[in-house]
Amino acid sequence: MRKRSLAIDSILAKEAKSIIALALRNGPLEDLHAGVNFPRCAGKQGCSHLTNDEMKLIMKSAVNGMYKLLWLKTHSS
Repeated sequence: MRKRSLAIDSILAKEAKSIIALALRNGPLEDLHAGVNFPRCAGKQGCSHLTNDEMKLIMKSAVNGMYKLLWLKTHSS
C-alpha cells in the first residue's frame, strides 16, 4: 500500500514555528541546551543538559503538535 502525502499549509507551518519559538524555544529550555555538552559535567551550570539531537527532536515534536492544533482549529467544522 502506498503512503499518502499530505499537502502542508505553509502559513500554518510558519505560525506553528513562530509560536513554538516564542513560547518554548526562547525560554528556560534554551538555557538547558546552551553551553558546552560534556558528559562529565552533567548537572553543572554552564554545561549543556541536552544534546543537539535531543533539542532537535523536542523542537520538531513541538512544532508538529502545534501545526496539528492550528490545522484542526482552521479546518474543523
